Amino acid sequence: MGEEAEQPFENLLGLYDGQRKDDADARRMAVKPLYDFFRRLLDFVGANLCHLPERTLKASSVNTLWEQVKPSLAIVDNSYSRWDELISNIQHVRNKDHDLDHDPPLGNLETLRKAAPEFRTWILDTGRKVLMESPGVSLKERYYRTLDYYVSTAKQLLEQYGAEDGYLYPAISDDRDLMAGAEAHLKAKKLESAGDASIEFTDLQDLLTVGEIVGRLQGLESFLLKREVCPKCGGKIKETQHGIGGGYDEPPSVVQLRVGCQNCDFELFSETINV
Repeated sequence: MGEEAEQPFENLLGLYDGQRKDDADARRMAVKPLYDFFRRLLDFVGANLCHLPERTLKASSVNTLWEQVKPSLAIVDNSYSRWDELISNIQHVRNKDHDLDHDPPLGNLETLRKAAPEFRTWILDTGRKVLMESPGVSLKERYYRTLDYYVSTAKQLLEQYGAEDGYLYPAISDDRDLMAGAEAHLKAKKLESAGDASIEFTDLQDLLTVGEIVGRLQGLESFLLKREVCPKCGGKIKETQHGIGGGYDEPPSVVQLRVGCQNCDFELFSETINV
């Protein structure tokens, strides 16, 4: 990384900081360096610290990069999910770029900017741990950790979208049975002797099955969100702002920002901003 060895991609944050943000067009322009910061950082960690295929990473969005990198990070740190909302938020802001009428709220952009250095420190530290520990992790242990990650992710997605009256139920109704079979086999496998380091064909089938479930659910979710359709109920995803406080003829003292479904409790992002 050369001169950016200690603080990679600081120049992108500097570009954001130096950008005018006093009108909608300026704020729309300010989104790009902020988005590129997260994208380049995830690409660097994935390719250089987690040894993921660089060609695939280069063509990926921030959200896709995050999903590709998370299984590797989960090997050494299971707190990765605390960053899911941040990644979802920066991807949502970028997805709105095609809408010429969209005005990114300054408070939201500043929240992302404030979180950027902390996220950078965490993911670089975690990525270095992955790099250092990889040689000492057996194939079987790596298999279990990867499968545990995908099982946990699949269960979370099925719980969120798998209700019989849910919008996605017809498309994913068979996935619960597939998951049950993979989980049962995983439990039985973990009861085997710790000295048995063999990975069998059925183990790989479980990993492929659960990975396909996660890929299918995340693909459907992403497809719908890009079209501002709620994957939970099929309602409209909208960004709303609601002012609170302030006296007569005075601006509000607090603004509540929410990106979510108009018809149900599905929410991508929410924040209360002091103005």
